[in-house]
Amino acid sequence: MSHAWETTAEDILNVFRKMGHEGSEKQAKNIHNKLDHDRIEQAALCGNETDEQVAYAYADIEEQIKELFGIP
Repeated sequence: MSHAWETTAEDILNVFRKMGHEGSEKQAKNIHNKLDHDRIEQAALCGNETDEQVAYAYADIEEQIKELFGIP
């Protein structure tokens, strides 16, 4: 991949907050290690502007968290 988007632990925490949950840095790093980062990058690249890319990436991160961990 081109690394046009790189997901960070802070992104995971932001998504958690958006989902109405609090999380620790340790939890975010654990989740980060389990995500499909190529998939997130592809989602981000659907946006033309930075804010769109963030929105697409965060939506995919949220979807993956729900899929992998069953967190509502």
